This record gives sequence, C-alpha cells and structure tokens, in this order.
Amino acid sequence: MIEREEIFKDLASPGTKTIDAHSHAGVDLTNIVRRRYPIAQSIIDMARKMNANGITHAAVFPGPSDLFWFDPRKVAFDAVWEQLEKPAERFPYEHANIAHFAEVELFGNGQIMPFANILPGTKEDEQLNLLKELLDGDRLFGLKLHTLATHTHALKLIGSKFTEFATEHSLPIMIHSGPDEYSRPDQIVEVAKKYPDTRICIAHTGDYEKDLFAVLTKDGLPNLFTDLAPHITNCYFAQRRDDGKILDLDYSKPRQVIMDLYKMIPDRLLWGTDEPWTTVTDDNNHKILTKVVYEDEVTLLGDLPTSVRKDISYTNTMRFLFGR
Repeated sequence: MIEREEIFKDLASPGTKTIDAHSHAGVDLTNIVRRRYPIAQSIIDMARKMNANGITHAAVFPGPSDLFWFDPRKVAFDAVWEQLEKPAERFPYEHANIAHFAEVELFGNGQIMPFANILPGTKEDEQLNLLKELLDGDRLFGLKLHTLATHTHALKLIGSKFTEFATEHSLPIMIHSGPDEYSRPDQIVEVAKKYPDTRICIAHTGDYEKDLFAVLTKDGLPNLFTDLAPHITNCYFAQRRDDGKILDLDYSKPRQVIMDLYKMIPDRLLWGTDEPWTTVTDDNNHKILTKVVYEDEVTLLGDLPTSVRKDISYTNTMRFLFGR
C-alpha cells in the first residue's frame, strides 16, 4: 500500500490536484435497519466516481455505524440505540476499520486517504492498539468521530487518549456536526480550544450556524476547519429552517453560498461531498429528499473561480490533512 508520506509527496508535486475532504465507504447498518438510503458504498465505487469526475484524491471514512454497541432489532423497531450485551466485535469499529483499510489497499491505493472511525470513552486502549498498527504501517491519515451515529458528545474527546494520540502523531480529526443534541458545533469548538495543536474539522459546515461562524471568523483558532459536505443537500435543508440560528444567505443558490462562506473564512473552508450521502431519504416515509450525485457536487466546484476552487479543494485541505 502506498504510504502516507508518499501520497503527501504526490500531492505536493507539480500538477493540478483536487481533494475531496469528506466521503465514505463501507456499510451503514443503521440505514439498513431503518430503511434509510443510501446504505453502502465500496472503495472501488468511490474510486470510479473520482476518476470519472477528475478528482485525484479523497479522504474516506468507514460507514458510521458499527457492530459493537448498537442493537439492530431495537433500532429497527423502537428507534432505540444502546450497547449490545454480547457485541459481534471486541471493540468499537474493529471490523469496519480493518475492512476499510484492506479495501483501500485493494482498490484505492494512491488515491484514497483512509481515516479510522473512533468511539471515545469505550475500550479506547483496544481501539488504539489497532490504530497504532495502522500508524506503524504509515497508512493512517486521520480519525473520524460521528457523534450522532454513536450518540456521543464531542466533549468526550477532551481528556481522551484519542486526542492525545492525534496530537502526538499530527493526525487530523473530523467530527460530525448537526442540530441534534450530540453534534452541537459549539462542543467541537471547545475541543479545538483545548487542543490548539490538533487540527480539527467541523463536518457539514456546522449547519451554517451564526454562532459557529462568529468564532471561525475571529483569529485564535487556526487549527479549526469546516467542510462543505454535502453542500447541495445542506443548502436544501437550510432553506427549510426558520429558527433564526443560521447565517442569512440565499441557500437557493449553492454556488453563491460557497462564495459568501469563502469571503468569511477563505483559509478554513474545505470542499467535500459526503458521498454517498449526497442523496438523502426520510427516516419515516423513506421518501427521497435530495437526489444529488457526485457529478453535481464536482460540477459546482468547477463553476467556482480558479483561486477559490484551489483553496477549498487543495490548499486548505493539505493544511488540514498534513499540517503543511
């Protein structure tokens, strides 16, 4: 498998490079039992989408659900999430992370930059033993915490061995954000304040919350980034919010929203797609809410001014991924 340092050298070499900072591969068990789609994507599918659309590299995370703590029967019938008494794996994300890195080696070598999923506060030592093996092989590009899927607050990273590990080895951490109680952007900001030497990205633009961007536009947290993934779908949902908590932008025009955000945080904004969750269905009636494909997000990126496109899909992303 091509090592992390080799991919960095390739990215830093002359020529146009475009990086998707946020995408997924693998299976999402919660979506399967809740009949919410998409449910899966393979690394080979992700690589084919990238190749067809001129995307040279991508940071890719396993699907957010795991076999350790969530009882699929209770989720399916009662919408209740709780840890299993007898899990199907020894520690959180054991199988997902192992399978993810093996599939990258088979089908994404040199293109896909794999992150490992983590669950802070539960069997951290066991998870870290696997992460250290991946790090020793120079194959680990970062850590991903999906707060909603794990029903875990980002604040659990404060004092966690995962954050110490990321800081020690200069690994970035991507953290899911959203309006639910577990995924508040302000909690991720607190983690970034506590660990100024750790690069942290607030996924999904923090739902465009005014309070978050008030922080991002101030100097003092150069280690804190946010990504656009999945921008067209995010704009769809933003148009339907009327709580007064989000930025006053014209979300019916996704291109203009990117330009407005770029003016606010030109050095902290990353382009990503959240593939395959560019398409989203409703949990209750399974109706398609947004049907966006990879090409749509890439086309939107290509419609931006060259300098903006380069910053959000290369320059800023290189600093987040590698710190240089």
